[in-house]
Amino acid sequence: MVFRLTDSQLEIVNTYAAPLPVALRATFLKAVARKLANVELGDGVICRAAKDAQADVIRGARRGD
Repeated sequence: MVFRLTDSQLEIVNTYAAPLPVALRATFLKAVARKLANVELGDGVICRAAKDAQADVIRGARRGD
């Protein structure tokens, strides 16, 4: 999947990725990409996807996924 994000949209994704351990960031980015598939991209949609993906990754790490 390829997305064309604006600088501000990329900053949103990076902001949610930053607190995650480096080892989990690829998982996070894949989760964001899945959440953005087949939706119209906008700042709010990207923010929501990044926030939800971050929460999913953290929950998965706590469960040992």
